[in-house]
Amino acid sequence: MKNELPQDVARVIPRLVPSLHFLARRRMLLPALLLLFTHRPLAFVVGQGLWLCTPLEMLVPNAHVDAWATLLSHPHGGTILETLLAEVATNGSSIDESVS
Repeated sequence: MKNELPQDVARVIPRLVPSLHFLARRRMLLPALLLLFTHRPLAFVVGQGLWLCTPLEMLVPNAHVDAWATLLSHPHGGTILETLLAEVATNGSSIDESVS
């Protein structure tokens, strides 16, 4: 999957994998996918809003707000995130090897 990704997005995906695994452990993948499907047109706006929140990352250093902002600000970020969530749901931890 990494081959067809833009370079800036491909660089941040490994930083997002722990968050995706957190969603899987909490059994929140389906709600995350549903939220993504229903709010896909707003992904760019959310990504830009996250750029505004990056200074707050000092309070929660492992949130990787800038990585989420990069992914969601990309025109195909919603589709990429959808694919990543689906891979985590079906393959579990094997996503680590496919994106690194």
